[in-house]
Amino acid sequence: MAVLYTQSALTVSLSITKSAYSLFEPQYRNLEDFTLGYNARYDYLSQDYYWELVRDRLGEIMIQNQYYERPAHVLLLGENAHDKKFASILAEVLESVMQKKPKVWQEDAEGVAAKGVAELAKRAPWDPYRRSGKDDGFKGLVEDIDSLLLVSDNSLAE
Repeated sequence: MAVLYTQSALTVSLSITKSAYSLFEPQYRNLEDFTLGYNARYDYLSQDYYWELVRDRLGEIMIQNQYYERPAHVLLLGENAHDKKFASILAEVLESVMQKKPKVWQEDAEGVAAKGVAELAKRAPWDPYRRSGKDDGFKGLVEDIDSLLLVSDNSLAE
């Protein structure tokens, strides 16, 4: 499960990853709310009301998909995922909708991006979808890794 909490959005993705190349993420298991970003706290009648809406939205996807396997990990992303009030509400929601509390991963965005690039680069030689039918050998692998590093460098510069 991935939770993104930024200045302008709250999103939750309840995806299932069975392997490095298999991700099941249908639209009905995604929630995107651009009215509950961190900057919207003062747009509501009270902050208590805002946080109650955040609590409801965080739990909504788990309740709607109650018969699916619960995630073992939660990846927190976004510049406001470190907010103490948000973290306490998320922990409360996870505890109320799950029998076993998942491991919550929370790091800075640059660290997550860099680790993702390293992981993809490590797996590139075994990617069954990477090749276009021609055997370009090591040259194709180096080009793929270079393009991944370029994406990472651009995300670090932002």
